[in-house]
Amino acid sequence: MSDFWLDREGSAGNWYVFWGEGRRTKRRSMGATNKELAKARQKVFIAKLLQPKNAQPDDILVESVLSQYQDDHGSETLSADTAERTVEHLKTYYAGKTVAYINKTTNKEYEKARRKFGWSNATINRTRNTLRAALNHAVENGDLRAAPHVPTLPTLPAKERWLQRVEAAKLLRAARAKTVYEVRRDYLVLFILIGLYTGARHEAILSLTWDRVDLQTGRIDFRRPSQAETKKRRPNAPVSPRLLTFLRYARKKSNGTHVIEHRGGPVLSVKKAFKEACTRAKLKDVTPHTLKHTFITWLLREKVPVWQVAGLTATSVATITRVYGHHVQDDLAEALMAVHRRSTHKAPISPNKG
Repeated sequence: MSDFWLDREGSAGNWYVFWGEGRRTKRRSMGATNKELAKARQKVFIAKLLQPKNAQPDDILVESVLSQYQDDHGSETLSADTAERTVEHLKTYYAGKTVAYINKTTNKEYEKARRKFGWSNATINRTRNTLRAALNHAVENGDLRAAPHVPTLPTLPAKERWLQRVEAAKLLRAARAKTVYEVRRDYLVLFILIGLYTGARHEAILSLTWDRVDLQTGRIDFRRPSQAETKKRRPNAPVSPRLLTFLRYARKKSNGTHVIEHRGGPVLSVKKAFKEACTRAKLKDVTPHTLKHTFITWLLREKVPVWQVAGLTATSVATITRVYGHHVQDDLAEALMAVHRRSTHKAPISPNKG
């Protein structure tokens, strides 16, 4: 194999790495218009290209492992933008380091470094999940002989913040209000309504297209076509008549393909606008994911059976019982009392009766 070199190509001005194999010249885009960034990516690309199969941990770069994982699984993640940011963060932190660098001491150093930026154990765990998955993928792919241990830190039980109906009303009013730029964010109102009435996740709502909304039968299929489902499944369920009314109104005003659109195009994130609306509504500890918690909690407090809630939200019964179980404790107590009442109508059985 001959030398590698960088050159610009295409109307976008991206840098490509070129190399020769026999009489053929091959190329690979570095996905960068900045030469320094392209050089850094070239280094990782070459290392990955030249690395031996079933390599020892000190023969393969962490960046290479992460790049391969991103290439193979990046499009299957729940939130592509979040996954990309996580991978880029890990690449930056472990730049130039081989897999052998990851050990008990350096794991502690990573935790200490992240806490300086206010990261919680849960945030560190989420980032490490990506690193661990990339390392395991390299082993399964035959690129890495063995993966080092990446620990999981203990965490407190997740806070299950949900909105009272009066809080939900405040949030909607705040979302409907004009911003400091005198702009109404109608897309945010529709996003909140879909979240409150379906329990779908942030990214699932934003990626929803009109062809998966049946305005006649009143069903929404949040599953993306031709894409395998992850652990965080997406619901395919009927919607309430109230939400259906809002969706029909929004469809009449929309000429685009996505349900949540702004200025003629899909919305990539509502987190900033959502946070501003929460501030105006004076709501604390509320995020877009709170809408899912709210929908599930409302259903359970209306005594909807857990298995039906699971079906509507594509959430396992075990998860609902574990996270929201305290909302059904009254129902369990009532069930126990019902059994007790039935048993008192029967004559007690004597223990001596043969």
